[in-house]
Amino acid sequence: MRGDKALHVAMLCSYFNFKTGGLEKHVYYLTRGLIKHGIKVTLVTAYRDPYTNATIPPYKGDNLTIIPLRYCIAPLNNPLLYGLPRVLSKINPDVIHVHDHYFYGSMISSLLKRIIKKPLVLTIHTSKLHYDDFLKNTMVDLYDVLVGKTMFIIADKIIVLSRKTKHELLSLRIPKNKIELIPNFLPEHLLEDYDAKIYNTVKEWGKFKVLFVGRLVPRKGPHILLSAFETALRNGLLPKDSKLMIVGKGPLEEYLRKIVSTNSELREKVIFWGAVRDDVLGALYRASDVVVLPSLSGEVAPFVIQEAIALEKPFIASIVGGIWDYITEKYWGFYIPPGDVIMLANSLGKLYALLTEKPGLVREMVRNNKEKLLNACSEPYIVLKTIGVYLDAIRNNIRSNKE
Repeated sequence: MRGDKALHVAMLCSYFNFKTGGLEKHVYYLTRGLIKHGIKVTLVTAYRDPYTNATIPPYKGDNLTIIPLRYCIAPLNNPLLYGLPRVLSKINPDVIHVHDHYFYGSMISSLLKRIIKKPLVLTIHTSKLHYDDFLKNTMVDLYDVLVGKTMFIIADKIIVLSRKTKHELLSLRIPKNKIELIPNFLPEHLLEDYDAKIYNTVKEWGKFKVLFVGRLVPRKGPHILLSAFETALRNGLLPKDSKLMIVGKGPLEEYLRKIVSTNSELREKVIFWGAVRDDVLGALYRASDVVVLPSLSGEVAPFVIQEAIALEKPFIASIVGGIWDYITEKYWGFYIPPGDVIMLANSLGKLYALLTEKPGLVREMVRNNKEKLLNACSEPYIVLKTIGVYLDAIRNNIRSNKE
């Protein structure tokens, strides 16, 4: 608050279908928490989510306004939003909070900062992106060199979700007092809500159930998991009645379905759920034996791992970006190099053996994981720390405008 006027935050993110991605869930929880504390939020985002084709309607309430903007192109799945400069000038916020430096809205906000003279807060949700495409990697490298570091310099405050990201910023000589480490939110939407009927049905599906949750895009690695699952079955590392459950939508879905439909070993063992309701997702987490995050790049503080830990499930994760934090903070799980099909297959086999031979040990380890997570990620703590960042950004901006 400033006097008797509520603080007004412009929240910018690429898409806002909060059931499809971790960034969207983060923005949803943060926005909800800010409104509870009397903060006014204007959310500016793309009018359509390309992964589910869902449209985002405009909304006007007491403390929340949603402004969906159109876009024509979205290079690297990043929409170039029409009218963003005009909207930012019109709504006149106290703070602009942009989510992810790979979002072009972050670049536009940085360019506008000196014109509209508003404090800028940037949250980094994505670590270095890597693709199996030379042109895409070249675009990312150029963006990092020409735009990314400039945005870090221009921003008044930078919020990071992992220690790994903080160290990367410090290595770029970004001042330490500009960086705030604030963890990701607990996935409280899954802690109590689940469909008991689906849970009871899925629980009976075979001796070992593997769960993937995420967008079906190459960098999330669902194709790597599918290959590893097939390898583990073929080599006798998993029982023949094992199941792989794939939750999510995206451009790789047709390719994955084709592989499964033409492979008699996989046809009855791989289930595509598409995009699901929270209560269904809660049931699938609870009924699964392991959650796998086989990402190839881009992860910082993935909700999938948070969700697995919160629901006391073992996880297997690729060591990319912020996954290092889970290792250094001694969260129990299986960690593998990105893209390593054989090691992922072997990890699936080792976890199945451990669950079979020492289920008590697994239960103890996943409970320790949950206790550690609950201590670190409460919503009031995260929201209040973020409000503190806004106030610091306002002070920093006032000083820089005077200089």
